[in-house]
Amino acid sequence: MPDRKHASSSHCRESDAGHASREITSSPKRPPTENPEAFERRAQMVARGELPFPGGVPDDDQRAIVSRVREIRKERLLEYVARVIAMDIHRERSGR
Repeated sequence: MPDRKHASSSHCRESDAGHASREITSSPKRPPTENPEAFERRAQMVARGELPFPGGVPDDDQRAIVSRVREIRKERLLEYVARVIAMDIHRERSGR
């Protein structure tokens, strides 16, 4: 697995539904002025397009948010592709 530069450190664990979920923990790559939960919430909102990318932030903070938003979007894209493939396999097996 490639080396990832996370804006916040996270550990994957399997949830009851079988999907990976993330535990947010503190990391030096997260902006020091923001707690991990607030940082993750803002990164999620930026990734979904609900908030504009924050302007006027220090370079380190900007790199952290860019990195996390990139990771979130990549994860969403991979999940979408996996769902499409799974639906295609299901359709083939059910003869539709």
